[in-house]
Amino acid sequence: MSYLKERPINKSWSTDKVSEESYSKKHPIDESWLTNKVTEDTVQYAEKLAQHLSEGSKNEKIQALTTTQLRKFFGAVKQLQMNVELYGYQESELVMLKPKLAYAAGRCHKNNSSFQTFKIDDFREVIDKAIDIVNHSTDKDLAFKNFIQFFEAIVAYHKVYGQDN
Repeated sequence: MSYLKERPINKSWSTDKVSEESYSKKHPIDESWLTNKVTEDTVQYAEKLAQHLSEGSKNEKIQALTTTQLRKFFGAVKQLQMNVELYGYQESELVMLKPKLAYAAGRCHKNNSSFQTFKIDDFREVIDKAIDIVNHSTDKDLAFKNFIQFFEAIVAYHKVYGQDN
């Protein structure tokens, strides 16, 4: 019997079952933004997403995505970008960003039990979908380049809307 079959899996923050009210369900990412080119719509989506991610409320038990959480993941993305420039696109490296983000979400849930809603979950859903789009693209180099630009736009707008967190 495999390890995964024996081990109970905590699906409380899983993106396998996206709830009806989730951000990515209400505002799906357009695949063409990554597979073709970054457009004004892409930038507007990144701005709205960053604004949404930066909104939190202790009274409503909603934890915003912190600058630290975002920058940590952004660092991993930029490291991957440098590796791609040196060695070419490696699908496995991009896919491994998913468990890194899952780990961050898991830590957030575990360490902040007073909150009921975590914006890192919405961020994870959108980025997981973007990674899937890149990996299923026929031109992975272009899609990866567009993914980087999309991610940079999210970081920039999060700086504008985010609190000093």
